[in-house]
Amino acid sequence: MKSFFALLAILYVFTPALLEAQDTTGAASPVQTKSEFRAAVAVVPDTGNVGDAYRVAIRIQLPRGIVPSFPDTLDISGDVENTARSRVQVDSTADGVTYTATYSLTGWRPGLLPLPQVAIPLSGGSSATVSATLPPLQIASVLPADTTGVEPRPPHDVWGASRIWWPWILAALLFLVAVAALLWWLRARRANQPLAPAAPLESPRERVLRELVELEQRRWIERGEWKRYYSGLTGILRTYLASIDADWSPDLTTHELAAVLGSTRDRIMPILRVFERADLVKFARASVTAADARADLQQAREWAQTFEAPVLEVAA
Repeated sequence: MKSFFALLAILYVFTPALLEAQDTTGAASPVQTKSEFRAAVAVVPDTGNVGDAYRVAIRIQLPRGIVPSFPDTLDISGDVENTARSRVQVDSTADGVTYTATYSLTGWRPGLLPLPQVAIPLSGGSSATVSATLPPLQIASVLPADTTGVEPRPPHDVWGASRIWWPWILAALLFLVAVAALLWWLRARRANQPLAPAAPLESPRERVLRELVELEQRRWIERGEWKRYYSGLTGILRTYLASIDADWSPDLTTHELAAVLGSTRDRIMPILRVFERADLVKFARASVTAADARADLQQAREWAQTFEAPVLEVAA
């Protein structure tokens, strides 16, 4: 994963220089399209091995108001595949706007693997289509070069029938006797030790209050680690609910949990609001403040101290 982000950083730093070099020297493939606009391409790295990550960039400079529609992925199959959706970077210049689309690819066969011609329709005052011919991927070999420097050793002497075995057998027996004596001593020592008093059993309410204190001590709020904090907070509360009623399973979504609460929903409403905020943080990357997080923690603590499990009515 670190190598992936490193390659992505290299692409964003060096792609402008590569595009300019290819567009002026002819080593890349800027193509004259049906309109007056041109596209330039670059591939990073130049060559690689089977399974390596490649970055293909397509750059178009357009007047303001004209917008290109880059495809999400390249139309490829077989020995080359897309590994991620495209990312488009927009940069304003004195001459207009420069659009740079970056595609992530991987090749699975050594040699020159051709890439398709990309048609990029324009909108916003121009109905033309810009075409870009991508250079092939150059894959050098299936495996990287051997850099370990490992060399095979010469064969060792074979143990023959004339070797004296009784010292080895005696050493093995002595080792087994020593191990048996050590085990006997450990068992005797353990038998003489008094038994530790059993830990007092916690009620579900005591456990959830203790876990909320431990959650606050992890200081995720102070470090702004919102996803870890809200995942821990909702996990503690959902486990507590499941210990009260098996139908309130931790596997239920917030919407599904609200549907099965029935008449208990009003008493669980404060926690449902905490669950809804947690869902926005975990799945929509919503921004929160430390004050919001502490308020949710205090809300969870007060609810756990006062919530009473519903009493089941037994028919006579």
